[in-house]
Amino acid sequence: MKKHNKNTLVQTCKILAIVFFVTLTNSSFAQVQTYRKTTQEINDLDRLKTAVPDARYFNLDTGVYKLGNPDGTIGDIPDRSEFITDTSTVTTPDTSLNYWDTLLALFFKGTNISTLGDILDRAIVWKTDSEITTIDTNQTATENLYYWDSSNSRYCKGLASGALDCWDTCVPNCVDKICGDDGCGGSCGVCLGTCTVGVCEVPAPTTQLLAYYPFDGDHLDISENDFHGTNSGTTTTTDRDANTSSAYNFDGSNDTVNTPIDETDLAVNNGRDFSIAMWVRPEGWGSCPSANSCSYNKVLLSNRYTSGSIAYGFLFGFAGAGSVAPASPGQLQITIGGGCKLAQVFADNISPLNTWQHVVMSLDYDEIAATSEVLLYSNGIQVPTSVRFAENCIAGPWSPGGVIGKSDIYISSAANMTIGNDPAAIANAYYYFDGQMDEVAIYDRALGDLEVESLYNYYLEN
Repeated sequence: MKKHNKNTLVQTCKILAIVFFVTLTNSSFAQVQTYRKTTQEINDLDRLKTAVPDARYFNLDTGVYKLGNPDGTIGDIPDRSEFITDTSTVTTPDTSLNYWDTLLALFFKGTNISTLGDILDRAIVWKTDSEITTIDTNQTATENLYYWDSSNSRYCKGLASGALDCWDTCVPNCVDKICGDDGCGGSCGVCLGTCTVGVCEVPAPTTQLLAYYPFDGDHLDISENDFHGTNSGTTTTTDRDANTSSAYNFDGSNDTVNTPIDETDLAVNNGRDFSIAMWVRPEGWGSCPSANSCSYNKVLLSNRYTSGSIAYGFLFGFAGAGSVAPASPGQLQITIGGGCKLAQVFADNISPLNTWQHVVMSLDYDEIAATSEVLLYSNGIQVPTSVRFAENCIAGPWSPGGVIGKSDIYISSAANMTIGNDPAAIANAYYYFDGQMDEVAIYDRALGDLEVESLYNYYLEN
């Protein structure tokens, strides 16, 4: 136990003498009688059982207060304390209380991280905020001594450096809340949608949600999978509701968001079932040096990689300036496969520039028919599509629909998914998306019509 300056202890005694304390029976001291005694005098009182019940005895030698028990013996003071049989059962301690563990016969301190900490010295010096600040600035605090900041109603502890470690006595409150602020600067939980008064309104659907990038000032995936993105050049911008720093701008030259997601993360049907949903605002379809050399530009999401001169995987985005009839710049499209065996599905309509729209691509594999169907959506509504195949390096004719009648065409790739460009065409600037993106979601399954409509309506309402 540390010894303290006598003058300091006398002043502390005078201050503490007017403070209310809680006894074992939780009865408060209306008036506290304080006696200043040596260690020998306190031991004699305890041995003879002549201590005054409820009186406080200040040990001049150790600087520690003792309490007169009803039987005349001397005991410890439950200073602002709660008594408990086993402190291991305490999960949400009150930071304003000390806890007496009757099994260990030790005091513990409630902390602001929902744990109990050791109290090496129960002596408390009462100070104002300005006094606390002066002690901390000058690093004159006594190590392991507790200081009560009466201005801010919080405890501070003296460190070995002489500085003070202060913590607020705020008690987190997450009652009836599954998200939002706990009242003390912490969180009651992460909401994948909109948190209103502790209630989470989640964008439907969330089943088999592989990754969700809300783009609210960062590139974090807030699904349970933590596939956080790595930014390469994108900058924050306003979203469709004019909220600042709530979407990202892609400059059409070299901006991407790289994800750690690869084909092994798409477990369903060997990568033949998955969906992509996002809000986009394209600003241009780019330019192309020669016809058909960049007919798949303005990429939204891709995982393609090259082997030799052949690209494999999938590419989802808009047809660009180099598109060859009947394709036109601005058509939503997806290309799946690689080399001389691939499939393309194009939306029959053309997306407008400088306009926010919610686009969805859903790939659904039919195990019985051994075919896959691509469905494209704009603003919650399925759009008509056309499909064609390339087999043995010979492109077939366009036909209505989105059924890929080849069981061996799927999205297998050795590259990770990239938002805003085709990894297989990293050197070609005309593949980079030019515009804004927001609310990027990737699902490890196909989405149905009602789910896509529900997802779009959720964003309209929130």
